[in-house]
Amino acid sequence: MNGPILAAVQLDALRFSQAGCNVLNLLLTEPRRIWAVDVSAAQTALVSLKLGAVKVLDREGFLELLGHRASARRIALYETVRELLSFEARAYWDENLHLIEHGLARAGHVERHFARFQKTALRQLILPGAVRRMFERLGAEERREHFATEIDRPAFRMAFAKHFGCGSSGRQAWLRFRQTYERVGGWGNPYLEFFLTSRYESLARAQPYLHPQLFGKLKRLASRVEVVTARVEEYIGEIAIQSLDAVNLSDVPACASQGTSDEVVGLMLEAVRPGGRICCWSRGRSPSPSDYLTPHLQSRRDLARRLWLRDRTWFYTGFHIAEVTGR
Repeated sequence: MNGPILAAVQLDALRFSQAGCNVLNLLLTEPRRIWAVDVSAAQTALVSLKLGAVKVLDREGFLELLGHRASARRIALYETVRELLSFEARAYWDENLHLIEHGLARAGHVERHFARFQKTALRQLILPGAVRRMFERLGAEERREHFATEIDRPAFRMAFAKHFGCGSSGRQAWLRFRQTYERVGGWGNPYLEFFLTSRYESLARAQPYLHPQLFGKLKRLASRVEVVTARVEEYIGEIAIQSLDAVNLSDVPACASQGTSDEVVGLMLEAVRPGGRICCWSRGRSPSPSDYLTPHLQSRRDLARRLWLRDRTWFYTGFHIAEVTGR
């Protein structure tokens, strides 16, 4: 369940959202309001289900429903949440109960892609002990040595590049994977752990919204999120002029045509207050918001690069921040 999402908040917070994880992580920073907008009904149904589960379930039920705990009662838990959902979200999940029953944490397109990679390449070519060692507390030099001797094998490198791209894009993905591990490491890195194992050894080291001590805070703040199924360029035009402090995109400019990208960025400029920021990830040669209507946007390349170098994921080749200037 993947696709471009826009999340806009009335607070200087920089996040983008996918499948609800980043919406919930962002919510923990206590913004006044979040709009989570996606053209995909499946995506917004998942965000709505997570929010509904936060509101009415205890933490154990929340983890069971999402598939982070073994459970024989997921359908019963869904029935508890169901009445909080919109008609569209209920209709989607009523038709896809098998996804809930088998555990949503591994049901998405990306998660299934990772699982295929683990089955067809990782487990065939890399020893289990070498994978486990990636999540130990290692220094930078130890990580470089471990990767060079135990992970960076020609057959695995080729399989990785083939699975996550072709030609230069596959090689670029491999390079980013290696750099992320060597620079950031695997200890306490939930994104790398889930990519390589499809699970979290400890939810205390998982994404923030899954942390044991933060569930109560999520429950208190859940009503601040509004979920909308719509095209970004259609919905953002309905938001009041200069009412937002931040707009966070998941690669929207890369997913749209040049004309649509111009339209989206133009509408964002109307909606974001001067000094507000627009940020997005990119893959390959995809453009950044500051490539459009540059007289009204100031690129914050240095800040974006510093944040990107600290990022614990490896899926994206760049991060972009553009600040809206006075008009």
